[in-house]
Amino acid sequence: MMTRYGEFIMEKQADFPFASGELSRLLYDIVFASKVVSRDVRKAGLVDHILGAQGNTNIQGEEQQKLDVVADEQFIQVFKKGAEVCGIASEENDDFVVFDDETGRNGKRKSEVGTVAVEEDFLQPGHEQIAAGYVLYGSSTMLVYTTGRGVNGFTLDPSIGEFCLSHPNMKMPETGRIYAMNEGNIHICNPGIKKYVEYCQSSENQTGKPYSGRYIGSLVADFHRNLIKGGIYIYPSTTNDPEGKLRLMYECNPLAFISEQAGGLASTGFERILSIQPEHLHQRFLESYLNNASPTGFESEGQKLWLEYLKPYIDTYFSDNYGTVVGVINPEAAYKVVIEAHADEISWFVHYITKEGFIYLKRNGGSDHMIAPSKRVNIHTDKGIVKGIFGWPAIHTRHTKDEAPSLKNIFLDVACSTKEEVEALGIHVGCVVTFEDEFFVMNSNRFVGRALDNRIGGFMIAEVARLLKESKTTLPFGLYIVNSVQEEIGLRGAEMISRKIKPNVAICTDVCHDTHTPMIDKIENGDFKSGDGPPGSVEEVSQILAYCNTNKLPVTPMGARTGLSGGAIPFPGGIALSMERFNRILTIDERNHQVITEPGVITQVLQEAVKERGLFYPPDPASKGSCFIGGNISENSGGPKAVKYGVTKDYVLNLEVVLADGSILWTGANVLKNATGYNLTQLMVGSEGTLAVITKIVLKLLPHPTSDLLMLVPFYSAKQACEAVAAIYRKGIIPSGLEFMERDALIWTQQFTGDFSLE
Repeated sequence: MMTRYGEFIMEKQADFPFASGELSRLLYDIVFASKVVSRDVRKAGLVDHILGAQGNTNIQGEEQQKLDVVADEQFIQVFKKGAEVCGIASEENDDFVVFDDETGRNGKRKSEVGTVAVEEDFLQPGHEQIAAGYVLYGSSTMLVYTTGRGVNGFTLDPSIGEFCLSHPNMKMPETGRIYAMNEGNIHICNPGIKKYVEYCQSSENQTGKPYSGRYIGSLVADFHRNLIKGGIYIYPSTTNDPEGKLRLMYECNPLAFISEQAGGLASTGFERILSIQPEHLHQRFLESYLNNASPTGFESEGQKLWLEYLKPYIDTYFSDNYGTVVGVINPEAAYKVVIEAHADEISWFVHYITKEGFIYLKRNGGSDHMIAPSKRVNIHTDKGIVKGIFGWPAIHTRHTKDEAPSLKNIFLDVACSTKEEVEALGIHVGCVVTFEDEFFVMNSNRFVGRALDNRIGGFMIAEVARLLKESKTTLPFGLYIVNSVQEEIGLRGAEMISRKIKPNVAICTDVCHDTHTPMIDKIENGDFKSGDGPPGSVEEVSQILAYCNTNKLPVTPMGARTGLSGGAIPFPGGIALSMERFNRILTIDERNHQVITEPGVITQVLQEAVKERGLFYPPDPASKGSCFIGGNISENSGGPKAVKYGVTKDYVLNLEVVLADGSILWTGANVLKNATGYNLTQLMVGSEGTLAVITKIVLKLLPHPTSDLLMLVPFYSAKQACEAVAAIYRKGIIPSGLEFMERDALIWTQQFTGDFSLE
C-alpha cells in the first residue's frame, strides 16, 4: 500500500500526543514549496528560465545560479505565509529554517539539482538540529528528511501530485565502492587527500578492487547517490580555499545530520561536523566581504555584510547619513573608545562614451592608471554587472615614443560598436567601475584581494568584538566599532562620525606597504614586511611615557620575559610596556661591521642574520633562542662565550632611548672610540629599564670564526677543573667559551645521548 507524505506525517505526530504540530506544519510547507520548484524544473525552456547563471552574487560572493534564486524566493514566500518560521537565513539574500538552494557549481547542466533545508535555531551546533532534509530535482523529484529518528525518502508521483514514501528507514550500505570528489582540483589539495584518492584508485584497498569515481558537481545529487549506494563524498580544502568552500550552516550541518541518522559519518577530518559551534551564519565572512564591491560613495552592500557578521557580538548599532556603520558594546558607559576601519575602495567613474562605443573614465579615489591596461572590470549599472576590459595597444603596434598609460589614453572596451549599444547595456556617465579581481590565497600563506585596503581592517575590528563576546569580557568603557566610508577621497566618513561619537580614545586601522619588494626605498618609506604585524614606533612609546609621567603611573618595559632577576615584573597600578612589536633588523652594515636593530629581535635570530653576511655577534645567553636583544642590554647578559668575547656591554655602540618624560635621544655615536663626555650608552646597559626605554640599538660585530672545535674534558674535582682553566690561560690559549658541567648534568647528558663514558 502506498503511503502519502501527509499520512506519514500524521502517523509520526500521533507518537507525540503533546506536540504542538508546528514541525508537521513546517514540513507541509516545505513539501508545497518543493512541488512548485519541481514544476518549474520540468517546464520546457529550462535553460533560459531556471538553469544557468543569474548575473548577481550571493552573500558568499559567488555568482548566483537561476535555480538558486527561483527556489529561494519560492521557499521564502511559503515560509512567510505560514506561522511556524520566525526567521529565514539564506546565502542568496539578506533576509533574516536555514537552507541552501543548491544547484551545484555546474548550474548550467541538466543533471539532478537540489534544495537543502534545516529547521530551528541558527547559531547552534549541528547536533541541536530538530530536522534536516533536501529535495532532489530531476527526471523524478525526491524528498529526503529526518527529524532525528531515522531517515525517510519520498518520491513525487506526478500523476497525483503527491510525495509518496518510497525509501523508508534509509540506511547507508555498510560497504561502498564509490568516491565523489572534483578531481580537477586534486593538484591543489593537501598531500593527505592526494594520498587517499590514490588509495581509492588502487587495488590495495579493503575490497581488492579500485573504487569508482563518480562526481556530478551538484552537492545534493552526489550526496544522495552515496546515501543510496554507499561511499564517501569529499569536498576538501585547497591551497586557494584553505578553509574549504562548504558552508557549515547551509550545507555541512543538514547533510551531516542526515548522514549520521542513516548510519554514516560526517567529519572535517579533524572533528565531528555536528559538534562544531557555528560562529556566524555564513561562516566565510572574510572572503565574501573582500569579494563584494564597495566603491567610495557606494558602500551600502559591503556595510550590510559587515553589520550582519557583527550583530551577534554587540549590544546595539547605528549608522549616520553618510553611510558609516557603528556597532557598540556597553553603550551606556561615559568613557568612549573607538576602533575604526574603512569600508570603501578605490574605483572609477564612467566619464565619457565615444560614438565608437569606447568608455573613458575618471578616478574615484587613488586608482592607479599605470596598472589599468588589460585589467578586467565590472561596470555597475541598474541592469546588473556589465563586464569590460581596459584596452591598450598590443606590443607589436607600439613604439618607444608612445605615451605611457594616463587618464587621457586608457579606455574601456565592452564589445560595442556605437555609443547607443553601450547605453543599451545600462551604462551611462556616472556609473561606477571596479576591478574584477577576487580573493584567493597565494602559496598557502598570503591573502590576495582587490580591497584588502581596508576590508582587512574591517575584519579585524569585527573580530575584536567576536573575541570579546566569546571570552565573556566585561568592558569598563564603551567600545564603538566603526566602519567608516569615503576614506579614499579624504577621510570624510571618519571625520563626520567622530563628531557624533566624540570618543576619548580612537584606534584607527589601515594598511601600509611592504617595503621588501623591489623598487621601494626602505630609507624613504621605512622597513615594513608583510606578516610582521603592525610596526612599533618610537613616537608611540614617547607619548605613552609622557602621559604616564604626567599622571604618575609606573611603567615596566617588557621584553621576552626570560630574565631571572625580576626586572620585568610589572608594578601594581601601573602598565606593562611590551616591546614585542619592535622586532625588525633595520640595517646590517658589512663595511663597518655594525648592525642596527630594534629591541624586540630575538638574539639567535640576529646572530643567524649577521652570520649570513660573514659576521659574528658573540654574546650567547642560555635563552638566546627566545630572549630579546633589548632585554640582553637591560640585563647586560653574558653567556659561555663571555670568557673570550666579553658580555653585551662590550658590543653596544649607540642606543635610541625614550626617557621618562617622553624625550627621545641617542646616547652616543656609531663609532668604536668616543672618548670625551659622559658614557650614557654604558649607563643604560644593565639598568633594567629603570632609566629609559630602548627603541633602537647599534651593535658592533666581528668577522665570523672560520672553524670551531668542541672539547669535553672530565675532571675528578672542581679544584682540578679551575686549575686547568688557569693553566690554559697561562699558555696564551683563550677559548671562545667555557662551561662547567657538574656530574649530575653529565649523567643526564649521557642518558640522552649515550655516546660517551663517564669513566
